[in-house]
Amino acid sequence: MSLILFIFAALAVIAFVVFKILDPSSEATERKHELGAVFGTEGDQKFTNLLLRLGPVIFGFGFIGWLIQKTWDNPGQRLLILTVITLLCTGAGYLCFYLSKNGDKNKFQLYKLLTESLFLFATFLIGGMIFAINGYSNSIGRGLPFGSTESLGIWTVLVFPFVYLTRSYWLLAIHGAINFFFLIQYISQNVNIISILGFPLQSRVNDYLVLILPSITVVMYTLVYAWHQSEKHNNSTSPWRPFYYITGLNAFFAGGSLVMAGIFGNFSFIKEAGLVPNLFLVAVAIIPFLIDFVSKSTFKKYNVNILAGAMFLVTGIFSIIFINAKTTFSTNLFLPFLFVEIPFVIWLLADYLRQKSPLSQILFYVFNGLQFFLIASSGINDDWFKLIILTIVLMYASFVHNTNKPFLYYVGISSILAIIFKFISNLGASALSFDFFQLFMVGGGLVMLYGFFLTFLKNKNVQIQKETKNN
Repeated sequence: MSLILFIFAALAVIAFVVFKILDPSSEATERKHELGAVFGTEGDQKFTNLLLRLGPVIFGFGFIGWLIQKTWDNPGQRLLILTVITLLCTGAGYLCFYLSKNGDKNKFQLYKLLTESLFLFATFLIGGMIFAINGYSNSIGRGLPFGSTESLGIWTVLVFPFVYLTRSYWLLAIHGAINFFFLIQYISQNVNIISILGFPLQSRVNDYLVLILPSITVVMYTLVYAWHQSEKHNNSTSPWRPFYYITGLNAFFAGGSLVMAGIFGNFSFIKEAGLVPNLFLVAVAIIPFLIDFVSKSTFKKYNVNILAGAMFLVTGIFSIIFINAKTTFSTNLFLPFLFVEIPFVIWLLADYLRQKSPLSQILFYVFNGLQFFLIASSGINDDWFKLIILTIVLMYASFVHNTNKPFLYYVGISSILAIIFKFISNLGASALSFDFFQLFMVGGGLVMLYGFFLTFLKNKNVQIQKETKNN
């Protein structure tokens, strides 16, 4: 229990410090004066705030540990106690939230801090209640309804509303830690934080929840992330700025984890299956690209993040149908998510170029570079189609956003290198007998085509500038 306390407290404090560095203007002078009027001097106010935030964290861990110790042999009693206290604490938190909005205006900050404190405590109670349900179900002979993945996923979804009701950096950090431990298990099942801490709980029990929970979180995060963008919360003076970045990061991390689970779990299948799944992957990549293209031209307030959330939710539902079909390939849960590999890149690309998000910009360059490398070094002949369709999408994006020079150079250089390395990789053992002059011809031809492309863009920009001056 002390190890758990140390991990979460350390993550919360580090995240809090990082948020303060990212957004030093988040606590405005006016707010500090208001708090000072309630709690005394500014120094007293800061100390009181710390106590009201750190206290529930420490007490929550201690209470859950103590309760488990005292009721180890009676899981039904533990579940009942936790359920009652969770409902009371959550209800009191919502009451304080209501009073902060509709009660005495002079006590606004007091109610606000009490809301945050109660929801911080309720966060740990909810986690304890989820694991208590597991213990009770197992004690009456029904087995474990949740593995560590499902437990952390349910915990993540239930705690998320508290983060935005309180606007608490502490809750944001704690929720981020829970979400990280939930999603990391989709990339590697060996990273089971519950098992690592000494609790004998397997990673996965309920396939339906394992598939649908991360899909729900993608929808949850993308909708809120799109709202942040519509309200311009990435502005350096906005108190929502840390929420904007962390929510966006959670959205991309949730989607990327599912994509990586699909790739890692089905790479051998794709390698052996031949042409058909690679053509299907290309078809799936083209469909959201076309939907996005039509939507951005049709709907004035269209945001690609909404489409991304819908795409992952549909894929999750399709995955459930897929495993119920009892087909030859239904043993791996995440096969359908393999086919949203390129749409995931399109999502990052559209958010980066349209919303000017530095978060998706960094993730795009990292993930797309990794994807190019994996395709180029795979040794699979039939995934040429994937490389070609991805290159076409990137070239189209660079054509539309032709004033972004770093992006233009990145697309040209990375595409050319990926095609050349793919060419070498597919040669295999015959590489030694290959005439490398042909390789130079291919490379030179690609470079020349890219040069023509840049020249065309330059001429286009010159014409636009002339027309603008004439008008």
